[in-house]
Amino acid sequence: MKKQKEHSRLFMAVVLTLMCLVYATCMMPADSYAKTITVKKGSVKVTLEGTITGNVSKGYYLKMTENVSVKVSGKKYKCKKFKINATKAKLKSLKKFNNKKVKINATLVAKKKNITLSKVKKITLVEEKVQKLNGTVKASFSDATVANAINCELKYSDDYFSGNASALSDDIQGNIAKLSIVASATMYNQEFATAFMEKELKFSNVKYVTHEASAADPDHSNYMIGYKNIDDYTLVSVWVRGSVGGMNPISPDWTSNFNIGEGAVHAGFSKAEEELSNEVTAYITELKNGKLAKDNIKFWITGHSRGGAIANLFGARMTQAYGKEKVYADTFASPYVSRVAVSEGFENIINYVNPGDVVAALPPAVLQYKRFGKDYAFTDKYAEMSQIYMAKTGMPFVGNYTKDVVDVINASIKSPTDIVTYFAGISNTPEYLKIAQAHAPSLYMSWLEAIYQ
Repeated sequence: MKKQKEHSRLFMAVVLTLMCLVYATCMMPADSYAKTITVKKGSVKVTLEGTITGNVSKGYYLKMTENVSVKVSGKKYKCKKFKINATKAKLKSLKKFNNKKVKINATLVAKKKNITLSKVKKITLVEEKVQKLNGTVKASFSDATVANAINCELKYSDDYFSGNASALSDDIQGNIAKLSIVASATMYNQEFATAFMEKELKFSNVKYVTHEASAADPDHSNYMIGYKNIDDYTLVSVWVRGSVGGMNPISPDWTSNFNIGEGAVHAGFSKAEEELSNEVTAYITELKNGKLAKDNIKFWITGHSRGGAIANLFGARMTQAYGKEKVYADTFASPYVSRVAVSEGFENIINYVNPGDVVAALPPAVLQYKRFGKDYAFTDKYAEMSQIYMAKTGMPFVGNYTKDVVDVINASIKSPTDIVTYFAGISNTPEYLKIAQAHAPSLYMSWLEAIYQ
């Protein structure tokens, strides 16, 4: 009987102790779990004593590292080491978080016996600074006029894209142009392009989009898209591949190049650009739905040859939609794209042209086609360019570089059929090498290095 009483007293003592603990836990002041903190401008991380880590504002997340659930603003989320979108949690007090004092009220509910509220003692703030990319980047690209891949090193800074795209200094414009021609050149090899955008330039969610073109359905193109968040904006990078294949037999790309159409805009380029535009629109929507992109979006657009023409049209579209201050567009060796193309209002689009490049002078002058934006013709520093070209390719430059050569050729070209006839006639002749070198990415890269030293 004594033992039963002792057991009863012991049991009651345990029960009373547990009740006191539960009461004490329930009555703990809210400030034990919520602390006023100052959130500095930039990406921030809130750590709740190692149990919850993650960012706490728009586009950020809470990451669970314990088997617990979080109740925020009356909603409950069960998590096991995965991300919760903070906007779903409705952290209303953090909407305006830059340099503001905010109070985080997160109630943790234990889901295992060995996890209790007593483990959560305080909220601490750790600022997680976003490191900008600034330095030297490397790239390789293929060139049809050169046997081996060309390797290069370039200056890069995320800050190149912080200013007004239509009013850049010569230094920044030169650096973006050199990066752009290499980006355009890498697009002829998916491995090179992906390595440059993703590994070297640190863009995220990189997609190399391939569209199978055919003789019956040629008006497509390949392109690559990626994004990165810099300061208060998201930079979306769009690189467009140029023509592949030749004219004997004629490839789908060249079939599309010759599809001028009857309208004011080149039909083949326009159809490919519209497909690209739809893809980029869907890409941006996906980023915004995932809270990955900022409201302020900028674009870096580039392409060589056919890719330059499509990039020119797409650059014009984005300029009209987002403003010329936010669209950095450089094209190289781009054919003409439209009878209604203008430069006014599109000063952010720069089209680099070798005056001796036949492709950049097509469609024929008689059709009165132009490019959107400003044309930058290479007219000086030929000697410096030749030295750089030799050093990079191991070959002397023998290509055309003056407008009079193009004028002579253009005089005999009145239609797409004339173009095919002309190129077929010079195939496998020294004249073909002159035409090819005058159009090659290696030539454009060498000339840009000579100009923007």
